[in-house]
Amino acid sequence: MSKYAKVSEALTADFNAYDKFKESYQSKFKVSPDVRNFHEDFEISYGKNELWDRLSKNCFSCGSCNLVCPTCFCFNVKDDMKIDLKTGIKSREWDSCMIPDYGLVAGGHNFRPAKSNRLKQRYRCKLKTFVDKFGAYSCVGCGRCVEACLAKINICEDINAVKEEVSL
Repeated sequence: MSKYAKVSEALTADFNAYDKFKESYQSKFKVSPDVRNFHEDFEISYGKNELWDRLSKNCFSCGSCNLVCPTCFCFNVKDDMKIDLKTGIKSREWDSCMIPDYGLVAGGHNFRPAKSNRLKQRYRCKLKTFVDKFGAYSCVGCGRCVEACLAKINICEDINAVKEEVSL
């Protein structure tokens, strides 16, 4: 007897069950962002600090949004030296650009101390930098960040707020 489960072809009922699940899941997303021209809108909004202060006001800087995101890939490199100071281990650790210490560099300087700057950078990475490099948005619209956010910050609502601010 094989230790592997027998695999069979998917039946029509399987596809119907999947479609039903997908419709149920998609119905949870009430806000749909208008990402048309967002690349340009982001550039216009970048210097509007009052907007970014308002959008990030409730942020706890916990990093939950990044840690559940399927496209976030920020990491930190850590050197753990042995007591002999000749050997050790260099490792990469998952990190989040939303955590205050992420921007901390040698000498104690933090180049993104404000949560508004960190939120702006997160959105810049997802909705502008990735477009510049690869021609597509890095946000896949899964909503995991919205569900994980303790402050209930919603990237879709923020995208719409940026577009509204730019159109004023």
